[in-house]
Amino acid sequence: MSKALATGFILDDYEHANGGHARPAVRAAAIGCWLGLRMRSTKRFIAVAIATGLVSGGSGAAIPASALAAPEPLARKPGVYRVTTQAVRTHSGPGSTYGVTGVHKAGMLLAASGRNSKGWTEVFLSTGGSAWIKSVHLTRATGTVYKVQAQPGANFRSGPGTNFRQKGFLKHGVIVPGTGNTKRKWAQLLLSSGELVWASTRYIVLMNATLTAPAHAGPPAADAPEDPPKEKRTR
Repeated sequence: MSKALATGFILDDYEHANGGHARPAVRAAAIGCWLGLRMRSTKRFIAVAIATGLVSGGSGAAIPASALAAPEPLARKPGVYRVTTQAVRTHSGPGSTYGVTGVHKAGMLLAASGRNSKGWTEVFLSTGGSAWIKSVHLTRATGTVYKVQAQPGANFRSGPGTNFRQKGFLKHGVIVPGTGNTKRKWAQLLLSSGELVWASTRYIVLMNATLTAPAHAGPPAADAPEDPPKEKRTR
């Protein structure tokens, strides 16, 4: 709906409640409301509407101020999300005034914790800890989420086996999204850097939908391949 059309509906509603007539001042106020919308000033729109009785306090039918309020910011539930915009920055807190923690390309997967604040969503980093990203840059994606449960952590490799080169190390407690691909008790993970790697399910555990507990009770399968943790470098 256009802003002008919305203003027209408000004016029509007022006229209908007052015998089909609107005072010139009310018409002028409606135009003022439309100009306020044109200037993208929700506060001005509401202030003018209240002052003239279009919302409350006038002789006409009241229109709830909540109907004119700005929409609630986007909120993302726990799970895997895909970055939809190129070169999106994450910050150490829910706002652009916080320090930049990284830059993420379009198509990357991130695991969201379910915490949201004023249009920002908290996401986990494979380097440990978390960061915040604007919710509008995320869209729900298919995938899995794993948590490193081994002490002091787990190796990650270029392929699904100990015969593949070790590329780095994930610390204990790190939460990282998976692509959904598994092979011979190895799971493919997507690091915050955008790198695809593999880790043994002996050392990482699949999380449930709310990311609050393992998806399955008990330790990883006993026949999962051993890959003794060896801290080479952290990504």
